[in-house]
Amino acid sequence: MEKQRPERRLQTSSIIIDNKNVDFVFLFPYYTIVGPGVSVFLDEKKIVFNPPSGSKEEILRFLLEKGGVGERENILEKLMVRENLESTGIGNGIAIPHARCDDVDELTVICGISRDGIDFDALDGKPVYVIFLIVSPDKNKSLYLRVLANISRLLRHTPVRDELIRARNPKEAIEIIKKYEPV
Repeated sequence: MEKQRPERRLQTSSIIIDNKNVDFVFLFPYYTIVGPGVSVFLDEKKIVFNPPSGSKEEILRFLLEKGGVGERENILEKLMVRENLESTGIGNGIAIPHARCDDVDELTVICGISRDGIDFDALDGKPVYVIFLIVSPDKNKSLYLRVLANISRLLRHTPVRDELIRARNPKEAIEIIKKYEPV
């Protein structure tokens, strides 16, 4: 006799982030949480094309500066502590450096896109073309983990990575992300 799975029920809830309503979808009984979409945290200033080659620390410093994140030294230190544990260059041309740090007031996502590729000490040894940098205050742990998971889900698909690399401007990059994000 085949075991039946319990019925899945959807329940939605909303929160306000940066004056935008963000929906979360809860699937019961599994408690899988989907949302918010990555695009909620991006604007054209947070999409950076062709970060310079250099050390991982130099690249992260550049992205933090271009993304308008203040008090960069403490944040950079937290990011480098995380990188020293294990590279966030996860392979397939992707890096997702991330850290929690109370030097930011709200969760921040910065996307770096390199057409030439950057040495980011990726796990597969290949260059990185798409970087999503995430910093969040310590108090937003669950939101931080959801966004990290959604970025991972988004970048799992080759067409997303390829289209982002070919994007001509920040507006186009955001449209690509919206087109493919799992929410």
